[in-house]
Amino acid sequence: ESLELSKRCGIDKVAAMPMGALGVSDAVSAVNWLVDLAGSRDDMYFYCWYKPSQHKELMEQIDTLKNHPLFLGVKIHPRSDFAHLDNGGYDIFMDYAAANDIAVVCHTWDTEPMNRPVSFERYLAKHPDLKIILAHMGGVRSGCIDSLRMAREYKNVYCDVNGTLYSELWMEEIVKMAPEHKFIFSTDQTFNAPRPILGKVLLSKIPDR
Repeated sequence: ESLELSKRCGIDKVAAMPMGALGVSDAVSAVNWLVDLAGSRDDMYFYCWYKPSQHKELMEQIDTLKNHPLFLGVKIHPRSDFAHLDNGGYDIFMDYAAANDIAVVCHTWDTEPMNRPVSFERYLAKHPDLKIILAHMGGVRSGCIDSLRMAREYKNVYCDVNGTLYSELWMEEIVKMAPEHKFIFSTDQTFNAPRPILGKVLLSKIPDR
C-alpha cells in the first residue's frame, strides 16, 4: 500500500527499513523478509538493522548483506530498541560502519536523551568520515538547528527533510543553513503519508537546481 501511494505521488523508488525490527522483535527475520521483498520488485532498496541486544546475529547479517546491490546502509533506533547512543552500546558497530564505509541512518529526536543528534559528535571525533543520516533532523526545532550545524561542520553528515514537519522551520530557511547536497528527501512512511512533506518541498520557494 505504501509503495502504491508513493507511486501515485510520483515517487518511483523507495528506500525501506524493516519496521518489524523495532523493539524486542527479532530484527534478523525482519531484515530477511525485507531483503526478499526488495529482491522481488524493481522499486525498492533496503536498510539493514542494528541494535545492541542482537549484536552478534545482526553484525553477521550486515557483513553478509553489505555488498548486496540493493543495500543502502543500516538503520538504528535507540529509543525503540531500549538502547542509548551515549552508553557505549553502539561503539563496536560504529567502528565497523566507519571501517566498511557503511551509511548509518538514525532516528533522532532532541527531546529523547537516548538519540539526540549531538550524541553523534563523539563518534565523529573518532571517525570524521563516518556517514550519518540524521533521520527527522532531531525532530523539534533545537534538534534541527543542531542537525543543520553538524551537516555544515562534518563531511558526511546528512539531514532528511521530513524533520521540517515538526520543527517550525520552513524549507526556505533550512536550505540556507546547510549545503544543498546535505539534504535527503524522506517521508517516514508508514508513520506519515508522503503527501505532506512532498507538498512542503514542491510548494516551497526554492529553485529546482
